[in-house]
Amino acid sequence: MFDIYDLYCVLDSGAFSIFNKNRKTLKQLLQQSNLFDNEKLDEMTLEGYDQFINSHKRNKRILGFFPLDCIGDPEQTKVNYGRLKELTDANIFPVWQITDSLEALDQLG
Repeated sequence: MFDIYDLYCVLDSGAFSIFNKNRKTLKQLLQQSNLFDNEKLDEMTLEGYDQFINSHKRNKRILGFFPLDCIGDPEQTKVNYGRLKELTDANIFPVWQITDSLEALDQLG
């Protein structure tokens, strides 16, 4: 559809709507079985998103990607951004959250 309508996009991870709901359920199941701790789950999720990014980064209609933002946790969002920058050479745009400081917003400029 991008080619048909001459469109370009920046892809969002969908963290706000889908990721948090599914992740909470997955975390509960995996923590109950004691298979993975929170840090390992976060790393697995980032690596999965990285694989998605790397499989689509050469599409000329995709200008870049937003990192996995952690709603209400600007520090974890920054960690996710940094980790994705390490995992891929795709264009990853930083995210500022309303719960973060104005200084952090200035740093993005």
